[in-house]
Amino acid sequence: MPENLENLLKEARSVDSKTLVVDREFKESLRERLYNNYLNQVSERRSIMAKLKTITLNWKVMFLSVAVLLIVAGVAGGGIFLLMNKNKGTDSNSREVLLAADLAVVDGSVQIKKSGEERWMEAVQGDKLEQGDSVKIGSDSRAVIILDNGDAVRLNNESEVNLESMQPSSIVVSQVSGESYSRVASSDANTYTIKGQGVEAQAMGTAYIFHSDEEKKEVRVYVYESDVKVSLSGNEEDVTELKKALVDVEKGELKVEDMKEKEYKDEFAKWNMEKDVEEGYTDPSIDGPAVEITAPKDGAATKDDAVAVKGTVTDDNELRKIVVNGKIYESKNEKGKGFDPVDGTFDVNVALSKGKNTIKVTAYDIYWNAGKTAAVTVTRESDEPTPDPTPDKYFYVESAYSPAAGKIYVKWVMSGYSAPSGFKAVAAVGSMPVYPGSKYVYMSSGSAREATFTNLPAGTYNVRVCIYNGSGECIMYTTNYKSVNVEGVDEGDYATSIIVNAFDAASEKCSSGHCAKIVITISGGSAPKGFKVAWSKTNTSPIYPVDTAQLFGG
Repeated sequence: MPENLENLLKEARSVDSKTLVVDREFKESLRERLYNNYLNQVSERRSIMAKLKTITLNWKVMFLSVAVLLIVAGVAGGGIFLLMNKNKGTDSNSREVLLAADLAVVDGSVQIKKSGEERWMEAVQGDKLEQGDSVKIGSDSRAVIILDNGDAVRLNNESEVNLESMQPSSIVVSQVSGESYSRVASSDANTYTIKGQGVEAQAMGTAYIFHSDEEKKEVRVYVYESDVKVSLSGNEEDVTELKKALVDVEKGELKVEDMKEKEYKDEFAKWNMEKDVEEGYTDPSIDGPAVEITAPKDGAATKDDAVAVKGTVTDDNELRKIVVNGKIYESKNEKGKGFDPVDGTFDVNVALSKGKNTIKVTAYDIYWNAGKTAAVTVTRESDEPTPDPTPDKYFYVESAYSPAAGKIYVKWVMSGYSAPSGFKAVAAVGSMPVYPGSKYVYMSSGSAREATFTNLPAGTYNVRVCIYNGSGECIMYTTNYKSVNVEGVDEGDYATSIIVNAFDAASEKCSSGHCAKIVITISGGSAPKGFKVAWSKTNTSPIYPVDTAQLFGG
């Protein structure tokens, strides 16, 4: 051992440890000298035996070495630890370890950009992500980011996010654009926030969608479970389950509304629900509410034109509505008629057609899950004799059925009568259809023998045909009718954008000599119920029904 080190140890032995004060300069000097001495000894030994000889020191010196190290460790706050961690700076225990993340799902075109870099790189499943990294999703693509703590961020097409903060106690994802679904698994002690365009949505232990549209300057937050705290410029709202926050960023307005069924079950939401099921968050077997019809009894007969349908609905979840022969009931009226979603009882009146009537009741829980439809059959008896057809005169419905959602095709046979002004095919739910009053399709030709209804809501329709007199009345109906069950059209198919262009068509043949050609361009859907084109000579912004309008087919 070098003489100066041995002297240093002797000096340390002679010092009273109770009064010893070791300043920072002394500790640094001691650590440096011990460290250099250790390196010098290692470099000078070329064999294991030489190293062993070096270790076999005078027992007194070894004792003194241990003593001084213990003194320094006790008084200087861990000299041995400082020796082994030379030049490491602050204590690592005082710093919070950042979370990392995995790109667990890559479906389509997905890119990542590492923190501090400008270049985007094509991502592959399994890529590691850290604080400051960004992820961008292409068209018709999706991705899932799984954080170390179990939180998941699922990204829809045309979306971009930045992992702004990955501290375990405070996770912040900055959403540049698009749509994300967050499935939060962290504890109540931690916070999880999605933010974009100045809007922050902090999870309260939940699952929610954050939709940011920079072009429209709006943000929409849809809450699927628990609560989310949504804030903008000091304006803050707690958004509860099955509610949505609508934020107008430009105006600084924030309002909360009920979520709609088509929003709860849109394509991206359905995909996330499937992922939730895969990860064990929800039960895949959701049967929906059970319906029991207590009155009337199946097979009952009556001469009344309507019957009171009563029963109960039961389910583990809260109840939302019932649908009886296509008609929706969400709450009871003051007279106690309708549906009570609290106790599950219902009492509704259903109109009856002559003959056999099928009454169907379907219940939905708060999440729009439909249960099994319950049905009973009721016959309405009549004292009126049924007209017998004659060989030379007859007019009856031959067939009627639903070829697709919202449609009914009807075909009839007629002999011995004429229809110079055409026919009206009429349809109604729960009653005998009449014109005017019921849904109808007009055929101007007297030789027509078929018609098609479109854009009908769901329900069981009675269908028949009448001879039209051209003056707003039916002069004769078919001697029979047909009942057809129809699945309703999806209102989500409506177009989101419409452009109208008008051109002078005076050169074209038209009965009045003054014509205009209208070209309608739509996008984002269709027009299942057609168009109303309104015009005015004085009003620069004509509207329906104030100004003149004409209906065109969809």
